[in-house]
Amino acid sequence: MSTVKGTVAQQLSEYLVSLDYRSLPANVTAKVKEAVLDQLGCQFVGSTMSHCGIIYEFIKGFAGQPEATVVNRHLKTWAHDAAFVNAIFGHGCELDDHIDTGGGHPGAYSTAVSLALAEKERANGQAVIAAIAAGYEAAWRLGRTLSPASTANGWHSQSTIGAFASAAVAARLLNLNARQLAQAFAIAGSQASGTKEYGRSGGEVKRMHSGLAARAGIQSAMLAKAGLTGPLTIFEGKFGILRLLAGQDDPTPVIEGFGEDFGIMHVEFKTRPVNISIQSPVNLLSELMQSHDIKATDVERIDVGCRREHVLHDVGAIYEPEDTVGAQFSIQFSLAMGVVKRSNDLKLYTDPSVWRDPEVLGLAHRVYLHFDPRLAGNKRPGEGHGYGSHVKVTLTDGRVLEKEEEYQKGNPKKPLTPAELTDKHRRLASSVFSQERIEKVISTVGRLDEIEDIGELTSLLIPEP
Repeated sequence: MSTVKGTVAQQLSEYLVSLDYRSLPANVTAKVKEAVLDQLGCQFVGSTMSHCGIIYEFIKGFAGQPEATVVNRHLKTWAHDAAFVNAIFGHGCELDDHIDTGGGHPGAYSTAVSLALAEKERANGQAVIAAIAAGYEAAWRLGRTLSPASTANGWHSQSTIGAFASAAVAARLLNLNARQLAQAFAIAGSQASGTKEYGRSGGEVKRMHSGLAARAGIQSAMLAKAGLTGPLTIFEGKFGILRLLAGQDDPTPVIEGFGEDFGIMHVEFKTRPVNISIQSPVNLLSELMQSHDIKATDVERIDVGCRREHVLHDVGAIYEPEDTVGAQFSIQFSLAMGVVKRSNDLKLYTDPSVWRDPEVLGLAHRVYLHFDPRLAGNKRPGEGHGYGSHVKVTLTDGRVLEKEEEYQKGNPKKPLTPAELTDKHRRLASSVFSQERIEKVISTVGRLDEIEDIGELTSLLIPEP
């Protein structure tokens, strides 16, 4: 338990304002750079998605002061609006990172908020690194406290936890002190919302949750700096976030072990454009298909054992999607499509004709999902979740093929290499930029801590001539 006195918000704030660039270990700084590069790739491809374009056009209609850049557009607007759009771009195709304790996808809002405010304030790269580290720290600490209970209750961490983590990012770039950051947390609590019903019946509004978090964080920090106050018991109070979202009484995981570990070291990077809990089944099925030359006509049924019980509700409800989110949150559709189309490429998830393909849908109804307590094992509270799985394919000739893993590729216990992360960025960025521009972005992010004005990076995020 922390020895700092005060409410949870006050204790957390004291710690987060102490996380300046010089206090961060080299591995944390390196991981921040990886996270920024990964997120920028997600923003680039997200900027091409039609559902994200709806949000952009909405913001463009009343663009304000040219404070910050909107990615892949010739538009600068208010920092909170630019961050709103860019965070949605970054969360727009289900390829953005994730915190393995259930703290949502901090890359999408942390990068958007930090770059928008750094551009407005003309901050340097070291300030950006420190701010992003603070955002991941808040997301990790709240995630290990609220999850999986809040998730099981139907709350989406991206816009609940995200509101607080974004406030931490914004506070660092607006130079708030600990007292002001605590008030920003207290204000953010009134904006922390967003349900996971999209996982039951679809809805592209899910993408907007990331933007809502980004905007809530910036506004909360700005209002706190201006003097607005909120309830400083926003986390542990009778009507605080812990009890309302997760029914939790113990706030200890939020404030214990300051400096012993760093939240960003718990980041996991995705390889597939689907919900985090579908990554492992898709990968395992793909490996079985390749090693045994499985064709769609060979498959009688597919059984999937999941390591987390809430996965059944998160990705097991939709068999016949009606939009991209529904497709990306259906384990049945994803596995069936992988077999029939022999691919789980993003373009297939966005194609309405694939949503209605009778061969895909027929196989989707022969995919069966269940909780496997054997995979869950003995996990301590707050320990990284891991979304490993067990996949069993029963063939029409009676053969049974099986494969399992405890952690999916990209988890901290099974990480992507720096080369794999860079290759992922190149693939995603190629949807909007030339190879020359892509390499400039990679190089600039690699020396982020040397940049004196973040405009050197944001100037590379607009469309090429």
